[in-house]
Amino acid sequence: AEDWDRADGKKPNIIANALSGKPVADWYPGDTWAKAYEMMSCLDGLLELYRVTGTEKYFAAVRAMYDLLVKYELNPLFSVSFNDQFSNAARQINGITEPCDVIHWMRVCYELFTLTGECKYMDSFELAYYNAFLAGSFKDGRWGARGVRSHGRHLVEHQLRLKYSHCCVNNMPRGYMNRAQAAVMNGGEGLYINLFDEFDAVIACPGGQDSVSIRGTYTRDCRAVITVDHRSQRAETLLVRVPAWSEKSEIRVNGETFAPAAGDWFKATLAPNSVNLIEIAYDNTPRVHPFPWPTPRLPEDAWKCVRFCSRSETGLGNMNYEDMIFEPRCTLTMGPILLCRSKLIGNTESEMFDAPSVFGQDCALTLEDETTLGHQCVFKATLTTPAGALETRVCDFASGTNVISADDARLFSIWF
Repeated sequence: AEDWDRADGKKPNIIANALSGKPVADWYPGDTWAKAYEMMSCLDGLLELYRVTGTEKYFAAVRAMYDLLVKYELNPLFSVSFNDQFSNAARQINGITEPCDVIHWMRVCYELFTLTGECKYMDSFELAYYNAFLAGSFKDGRWGARGVRSHGRHLVEHQLRLKYSHCCVNNMPRGYMNRAQAAVMNGGEGLYINLFDEFDAVIACPGGQDSVSIRGTYTRDCRAVITVDHRSQRAETLLVRVPAWSEKSEIRVNGETFAPAAGDWFKATLAPNSVNLIEIAYDNTPRVHPFPWPTPRLPEDAWKCVRFCSRSETGLGNMNYEDMIFEPRCTLTMGPILLCRSKLIGNTESEMFDAPSVFGQDCALTLEDETTLGHQCVFKATLTTPAGALETRVCDFASGTNVISADDARLFSIWF
């Protein structure tokens, strides 16, 4: 680890460079040196070493790296990197991320959360899990993506010509395990409820145990009902994460209503040997997000174009340069869920790829629930601009895209 804090600056010098505040892609010349998931695995190791040694600069470097990655590498899919390279991915409207990148980003966020208890790390974990991670885990359970894209189709490969092996797919169980570890935790201050889709947990607490049941329709309307059966002679503090995106929140505890602040913990006391009902209503206002960076046209042989389209001879899911985007557009979200259009819910190619963008217009968005089996959420969306109203169907990015699309390179799009 000390070799990553060198006076001569020899690559990668992770500790010194992270603490410098310089974007990762600019540490050294070239597009391809900064491999994302390998570097994040090193961050994971630095945190483990910090736990053993207490060396503060290891911890400080990883916290600084988190901030750098959120600022410069957070891609439109709520993962980090551009196809496993730190190359200022936040500026790339043609988003592509490896599931390996998503999983290791989740791991870094999880470990930082366990060391700090800060909500922002679990906010990032949630956004990565519900969107980029689940989009790469195919719905039939048989395989997964090598590259999760913002539009078109996902990239699928078999590594080293092995029919049943690829590092991205091999790593996916780690993502699911991290999600299970993160949902409900008992820390130094009390019982933490971090994630809100359906989950059951039995977890030790001082003097006994807590049985937690989470139900509701969180990924459809940001609502959840939590039952905590606290079996201990001691009172315990309950801490419920209030995401930073939830600008207006309501939490009811055993019938009493509270309005907690966004991006912080809501705290309540669990009485000894008590059964407690917690009802969560977070802000489900649909939002329009204009892409904030310039989108200049790149030549077809530019590294980022080649990297997005892929020229794999062994995989499925190569893309055409003509299907890349070089004009500003918008994404839509509802709570932590990135929305998309997809042929899997009946959208047409024309409305996904040929319709005028709402970018640059005063655009109001409303959603009407039309959720069907096989999707976390489906809505009739109405986008109203000064030019008129556009109605279209949308669904969550994950279940609108998590299939092998061998014959169709224009299956879905997150762009509006």
